[in-house]
Order: sequence, then structure tokens, then C-alpha cells
Amino acid sequence: MFLETMVQRVERGVADLGRRIMRPDARTQLREDMYGVSDELGSRQKALMQCREELAVLRDRINENHATVALLVGRIGMSVGRGAGDRAWRDALDLDKARRRLAEDQARLPKVEQLAVTLELQVRFLMRRLARLQEQLYGG
Repeated sequence: MFLETMVQRVERGVADLGRRIMRPDARTQLREDMYGVSDELGSRQKALMQCREELAVLRDRINENHATVALLVGRIGMSVGRGAGDRAWRDALDLDKARRRLAEDQARLPKVEQLAVTLELQVRFLMRRLARLQEQLYGG
């Protein structure tokens, strides 16, 4: 990943140098702008897709942890009622872990949701920008 990023930076640097030397015409500049916006759009769309997947996994895990907490609370009550203190103690430890995981996931959820919203806005902005550039290049 690092090597790929470095190669892309070098390519951009060479392209920028070429642009400064050659002074491209307006249509060439529009095409280059379109390619840049298109690349950025693809990158943001990929990041959005990954973020949405992460969000779905996080929400599923929160639901599972809620169910686990409810189950363990019930099992602890039954174990205490039957006089099975050892079992109740193990379930109480598991309950503590489940509650900690639930709290961590619930704290993380708003951050991931905000990231998804931000990426969605960026994708929309880039799509509009790409459409404007295409219109300038092909329609005007």
C-alpha cells in the first residue's frame, strides 16, 4: 500500500511538472480534472462501501450483545435460584464482558455513522462536480 501511494505521488508530480512545462489547452485540462475527480470519486465510493459494511457488522454485534446480556441476566437469576453459585459467578463474569463490549460498540457507533454520512456527502459532491466537468467538456 505504501509503495503504491508513493508511485501515485511520483506520477502526479511528473504529470504536474509536464502540465507546467506544456501549458495544456482548456479541453486537456478539463479531461485531466475529470480523471482526477473520477479517481477521487472511486476512492470515496470504495471507502463508503467499506464503512457501510462496518456499520452493518457493528449494528449486528450490538444487537447480539443486547441479546447476550438479556440471556445472561436470566441465567444468573436461574442459577442463583437453584443455588448454583459457581455457574452464576461464571455467567456474571461473562455478563460483565458482554456489557463492556456492548458499551464499546455503542460508543463507536455514532462515529462510524458520522463517517458514513460524511462519505455520502463527499460522493454526492464529487458526482455533481464530475457531471459539471463532463458537461463542460462534452456539452458546451
